[in-house]
Amino acid sequence: MPKENTHHYLDSPRKNRFIGAIEVHHNISRACRDYDIPSSTGHDLWKKYKATGSTANLPRSGRPPTFSSPEKAIIVQMTLDNRRAPFQQIANQ
Repeated sequence: MPKENTHHYLDSPRKNRFIGAIEVHHNISRACRDYDIPSSTGHDLWKKYKATGSTANLPRSGRPPTFSSPEKAIIVQMTLDNRRAPFQQIANQ
């Protein structure tokens, strides 16, 4: 059986309501209980909000694209010019 994912994604409205609750209650632990968020996650989210003023996720590196836009355009143009050629032949050009 595949391992169950234990990571939960917090959407922006939920994070914003959580921050609002902290600002009203002045208590991170109570807000964590109210919104069913782990305590460590709540403290990290509050620390991030105080530092940046936002709860938005930062961009992640991810996998770099295989081809740049100009390279993609060249490949598409070559394919359109040689519509009946096999892909192997187009790749060797």
